Amino acid sequence: MKRIMFTAGRGPFRRRSSIPALTAEEVATLTPKDREELRYQQVQGRLQVVSTLTVVLGVVFTALGLIYTARTLEAIQQAQITDRYAKSVEQLGNKDSLDSRIGAIYALERLATDSARDGETIAEVLSAFVREHIRKYAQGKREAAPVPESDVLAALSVLARRLNPAHKWSMDLQGLDAHGLDLNGLDLRRADLNHARMSDVHLEGARLEQARLEQADLTKSHLGNVHLDGADLRGARLIEAYAGGGALPGADLRDAYLGEAHIKGADMRRVRLDGADLNGAVLSGSDLTGATVTGADLTGADLTDVKLINAHLDDANLIGAFLYGTDLRGVTGIDPAEVRRIAKTNATTRF
Repeated sequence: MKRIMFTAGRGPFRRRSSIPALTAEEVATLTPKDREELRYQQVQGRLQVVSTLTVVLGVVFTALGLIYTARTLEAIQQAQITDRYAKSVEQLGNKDSLDSRIGAIYALERLATDSARDGETIAEVLSAFVREHIRKYAQGKREAAPVPESDVLAALSVLARRLNPAHKWSMDLQGLDAHGLDLNGLDLRRADLNHARMSDVHLEGARLEQARLEQADLTKSHLGNVHLDGADLRGARLIEAYAGGGALPGADLRDAYLGEAHIKGADMRRVRLDGADLNGAVLSGSDLTGATVTGADLTGADLTDVKLINAHLDDANLIGAFLYGTDLRGVTGIDPAEVRRIAKTNATTRF
């Protein structure tokens, strides 16, 4: 008889998975010892299958258990976050306790750290708080240039800390009514202050880089040494505003109203003043290198010692403008002879 060999197990019956099981006739031809060995291999095979299934099922049940546990923990954490949020907002509305409001503000900041996905909602809550609570100072009876209470300042501080490229929060202060307030040195970078009412406001040394101030009213505002790099001030009203020593490189002041404004010694490189009203404005000593002043009204403006190197002055109105010591080298859109005829120049004016 031809002996059938196997590749698995022990003895002569090491089974290979590719060889079919023995038929009854083939089993009958085996010796008692070989039949016993065959039965042993069959039992071992079944046990191995059962063992493998047991391990697989154990892994599956363990994985399901871990998933269930993770989801349960997440649900618990979300419930805790919701509870913390509700309590903080409730404290924020406490009209009788300044300490409670301040505590709520910092609790919301901590909550935003623990739950990044709730950060934008918290930013909206704090922005709304500032808009609502700063208003009482602007509308009520007040002394000269009052400073907002510490809860408003705390909310602004939290918004400023979280308003960075990593967190991408927004500071929505559209329509803010801050007339006459003292906001000196505040960090309002990238804040949305479109249509804000900020006439006679004090913003000396404030950080307003890349802020949005479209159509904002900054009439007679105090902006000494303010930082407005890259800010959007299109259509803003800065009539009689003071921004001496300010930094405005790259700011957008298209169609802005700057009549009689005082912007002495300011960094206004690459600023856009297309269509702006600068009638009677004082910009002496400022640097407008590379500025775009197309179609601007500079009637009677004081541009003494101003750098307008490589600026664009197409269709700008320079009637009666003071250009003593003004550097107009590389300027486009003007005719030197025409400028000398309509503006006030002297031997120090450079073309």
